[in-house]
Amino acid sequence: MVALTQTISDFFGAKVMVADTGIILNNEMKNFSAQGINFLAPGKRMRTTISPTILVKKGKAFATIGTPGAARILTTMPLIISNLIDYKMGIQEAIEMPRFFPSNKDLAIEPRMPENTVAALVKMGYNVEPLGEFDLFFGGAQGIIINPKTRVRIGGADPRRDGAVMGY
Repeated sequence: MVALTQTISDFFGAKVMVADTGIILNNEMKNFSAQGINFLAPGKRMRTTISPTILVKKGKAFATIGTPGAARILTTMPLIISNLIDYKMGIQEAIEMPRFFPSNKDLAIEPRMPENTVAALVKMGYNVEPLGEFDLFFGGAQGIIINPKTRVRIGGADPRRDGAVMGY
């Protein structure tokens, strides 16, 4: 099993394409900081939130998942993993569940979040900002789980961005 996430950083990267190749150059250099541990220096790699993940159960690969989404990866991946492990969801259901992203006291959410959950968050002092139903802001996860008994592979693709499940 392989987990792989590639990036060109922003949508369309540096917005420069190498002539006659169709290859778009990335703009990952913007991920360095002007100061601190992530300061630009020779031989360094910038910090990243990319986290292609393989889950193992009883010593065997159980799932592979990943998502684009910059800082939103930090909430998307744990949500999907929790949906798979704690709530025993299938991969497609786990990917499609509503997402959120906190930034200080602001909380971006998908409006499919249960009303009582939203009310509790507002009561806790969050400024809740509903975005779109399946908003691309929250990434575009893709994943595969393996049924431990049958070894059948089942894929899931996020409706928030382009992607599809294919078998071979």
